[in-house]
Amino acid sequence: FFFPYVVFPLSFSQVSGFPIHMPFSEVRPLIEAVHSTGVHTINASNAEFALAVYAHAYPQNVLSVWIYVASLLRNR
Repeated sequence: FFFPYVVFPLSFSQVSGFPIHMPFSEVRPLIEAVHSTGVHTINASNAEFALAVYAHAYPQNVLSVWIYVASLLRNR
């Protein structure tokens, strides 16, 4: 996956996540899309999470949303 402009420190041993791209009309479908990735279900005490959102406006009131969601496991 690709996280633009995000640099993860070397103190993380594992980074995994998903980019989500979808049109914007309501917030609820965005939340459901993030939830459906299951990134939040990681069961580790050293887990941290990252979230980045970019919205781009096009003519005729069209909005495109990119959501990047990740889990990061810190080295012990």
